[in-house]
Amino acid sequence: MPMLQPFVRKALLLAGAVALATGPTLTAPATASTTDPVPHPKPPAAAPEMPEELVVDAPTLPGVTARCAWPLLATAENLNVAFPDTSSSCWVIPYRFTPGMKLTVKGTFAQARFFSLSTYDNQFSPVTGGPDSLYDARLQPDDGAQNPYVVPGASYDATYTVTITADGTEGPNPLRAVPPDGNGTGYLIFRVYIPTDPDEPAGTPALPTVSVTGAGGVPALLPPCPNPGGNTVVNSLLTAFVYAVAPGPYPDLWAEPLFAHQPPQYEAGLFPNSFNQYISSPVTYQARRIVVVRGRGPQFPNTRNGEPVTGPQDLRYWSMCNNVYAKPYPVTACAADYQTTLDSAGRYTYVVSTPADRPSNATAANGVTWLAWGTNLVGRPAPRDLLLMRNMLPAPGFSHAVQNVPPDGLPETARDVMGAYYPEAVYCSTTLFQVGGADACFAQAERPDGHDGHDGHDGPKHPEHDKSGKPGKPGKPGKPARPGGSGKAGA
Repeated sequence: MPMLQPFVRKALLLAGAVALATGPTLTAPATASTTDPVPHPKPPAAAPEMPEELVVDAPTLPGVTARCAWPLLATAENLNVAFPDTSSSCWVIPYRFTPGMKLTVKGTFAQARFFSLSTYDNQFSPVTGGPDSLYDARLQPDDGAQNPYVVPGASYDATYTVTITADGTEGPNPLRAVPPDGNGTGYLIFRVYIPTDPDEPAGTPALPTVSVTGAGGVPALLPPCPNPGGNTVVNSLLTAFVYAVAPGPYPDLWAEPLFAHQPPQYEAGLFPNSFNQYISSPVTYQARRIVVVRGRGPQFPNTRNGEPVTGPQDLRYWSMCNNVYAKPYPVTACAADYQTTLDSAGRYTYVVSTPADRPSNATAANGVTWLAWGTNLVGRPAPRDLLLMRNMLPAPGFSHAVQNVPPDGLPETARDVMGAYYPEAVYCSTTLFQVGGADACFAQAERPDGHDGHDGHDGPKHPEHDKSGKPGKPGKPGKPARPGGSGKAGA
């Protein structure tokens, strides 16, 4: 890691980097639209100073870096960095553990598609040496109550207690605060996807309570922070932090616009959500050219439509997101499973383009989910974007999830494992799509010359051609392309 500015070192100490968790993790309430691009952050003009109340240890609670509970909120709307999913929100507590210290989290079960509590070390990775993450169905309720994520019809008013200690061995729901060789600094994240009530982003009227116990054994309740995520200075600092320390793009490993599971050595591991896996597709902008993606949509519990989270499902959640392929890696638009239009056979069709290049028939009424192309800091189309498909918590009998795809960077491997659920993608011209829809685009992509017959516009290329249009080996670039790639998503 290169030398960092003093204000960046402060961010590291505080845990501001958790903003990356959404990364790929930090995301917005589920009301986000797939047609309205999310605003992208700009680099701050000057290095801001971290507010003292978030950095200095609370006088009555030695070892705690925050004076209140959940001081940071990361969503795609207020902190759009590191490939967030717009259906997720993350509340964050930075901490510094001292001998004998523990954190106790108490809450009611969130009414949402998914929620979890996770701990991360000072390198922004899941804590090793013990349990680092608990999700809804794995939580043991208090007082013998039933878990509504396990027992259909059980009350969400049931409570749970999570205990975070240095070694992660206390209570029915333990989490380890620091790895065996850690320095005591870490981060606790409360992550929620798709609250049933959009007006309650946490899935409950109030966030979980947090108490701190020091070596003396007397617990002290942290008061709730008055405006989580509302500090613009902190948000500016964290954006600057991402510009400073986030890894650069990885080299092109396969042909555009195909999807593959990237090898682990090219994953950044910035506050990842342990229960998600991703396949990605780097794509390059050309005027009047669009990206068309289609495949079969896995079954999911549509909790926004009143379906129980315990109902029939292939995956707990899935989504397709388009992200700008440059630091700080903001998301432009996402379509969650329930926001994606499916045809009578359960298949989706996505079109990714600028508003100006959007085909007139790329609408939900025509069975198409449109995602906006990213823009740069001056509002022009980004040179490269990155499409990310997320899969969360596959059912035991569902063998076509991304979780089953070896991380080898080979599209053919992902296609073999995912079968009909693999997101096939081609480049196409706006004109051809307007004339014949997705079928015409995929039919022309099979032509050896990749030409669509509409002079003056770029037609689709064969899926196994590189960006120059020259043939290459299946799933591998035929000609070296300029660098591109992503870190591991966090949300």
